Amino acid sequence: MLHKKDNKWKEYSRAEVDGLKGLVSDNETLHNAGEFAMAKNNCSKRGYPFIVDTTSVKACVLMLGLNAYRAVHTVKDVPTAIPGFLKPSKWGWPDLDCSYLSNCIDKVIELALPTDLFILQGYHTKSYISRYGCCIKNRMLCCPSDGIWRPLCKQSFDDLCIDRIEDIYMKRNPDIVSVVDTEDSNPVAPEKGKIKPIGE
Repeated sequence: MLHKKDNKWKEYSRAEVDGLKGLVSDNETLHNAGEFAMAKNNCSKRGYPFIVDTTSVKACVLMLGLNAYRAVHTVKDVPTAIPGFLKPSKWGWPDLDCSYLSNCIDKVIELALPTDLFILQGYHTKSYISRYGCCIKNRMLCCPSDGIWRPLCKQSFDDLCIDRIEDIYMKRNPDIVSVVDTEDSNPVAPEKGKIKPIGE
């Protein structure tokens, strides 16, 4: 993955940038990552100084339709930037390991309500990235790197190669219409972030 602050950006080829997938955020707007990267470079074969990390927490904030009052770079910035987000010890969930979050994935799957919003930091087992941002809404899990809303289940975490949650905050949102999650009805994915075409 290419990063905005990566000191080796000059070594990346056009093919590597063309291969970027998912969404990136800029000025509160989501863009297709590959097109956005190409629009911000000098169109030479090498040299792409403006690459945005597609797993940013800021992208999670946008995908949940929230507004941040301060800069949000990591999950720990969320409760001070967006009112209403609570740390796990304030959720009131029985048997949740609030110290190490060792059973957090199982508890979120079991106890999260359709009206609860989550922003979390997971550990990515393939890339060994700890600050891997994801969000949950309407009992659907999404990583901004691909923009796909997945049902809130263990398989979805496995598909994203997340084997543990390292940090997480939850906001109980009474403004969201509850979506019934039963065997006879599937959860409904939230509206995907609007993609702004390059050049508009």
